[in-house]
Amino acid sequence: MNSRAKHAKRKRALARSPKTRIPGLPDATLAELHDIAGALDENYIATNTERSYDSDWKTWVEFCSRHEINPLPAEVGDAVRNLSSVKDVKVDLTWDPPFSLDRMPDEVKLMLGLM
Repeated sequence: MNSRAKHAKRKRALARSPKTRIPGLPDATLAELHDIAGALDENYIATNTERSYDSDWKTWVEFCSRHEINPLPAEVGDAVRNLSSVKDVKVDLTWDPPFSLDRMPDEVKLMLGLM
């Protein structure tokens, strides 16, 4: 079932829902709120942009498969090599300002087991 069909199905189900009171907002049915959210979601990425992303992703995955590399996380050099006009690439990654564990928030250090 595509996203438009799912949206229509949820809209029909929510249309039967009773009014909902949300503090700070005027009275609205869930269907009305869902319509607003659906419109925002549908217009977030244009259809042609989404098609382009899908096509680019398929091309990337095929490239990775042919070269026996993992598509995620992508290495910068591998992504550049995927471009048909590039024959070879050398990537020098520079952190500015220079990376230091001192710059990392304590919460992240804790999550990574560095504390």
